[in-house]
Amino acid sequence: MPHRALAALLFVFLLTLTGNRAQTDDPPPSAEDLLTLPGPEEGEGPRENGPFQLVPTLPESIRVSGDYAISYDAATETVRYQGGLVNILADNGIQLFARDATIDLKNKFIRFTGDVSVYQGAVLHRGETAVYHYEDE
Repeated sequence: MPHRALAALLFVFLLTLTGNRAQTDDPPPSAEDLLTLPGPEEGEGPRENGPFQLVPTLPESIRVSGDYAISYDAATETVRYQGGLVNILADNGIQLFARDATIDLKNKFIRFTGDVSVYQGAVLHRGETAVYHYEDE
């Protein structure tokens, strides 16, 4: 019988410990303590050399998937996919496969090299290189 009383007393003691501990947790940070990202002044557009200008924006009319390495050259505004199979699906239904693909964001075309397959509906075109102008459709 004394073991049960001791166990009950220990249980009550542990419950009170955990109840007090929850009250000592840190509260969430205030709005002043949160990290704010630098941005343009009100009424201005995006900053020319701001942190978000480093990331290229791909055309909305294409989707890229596959197994590849990716690199971006800011000087030439090109995104290069290489080293695996690159699959690009255009919003007009054309599907292109190749070993390498380079998207030229400035001139708005994609150059495919290495075992290129182009599907236009039920028609298949094959070759070693192809160029797709993604704004011309």
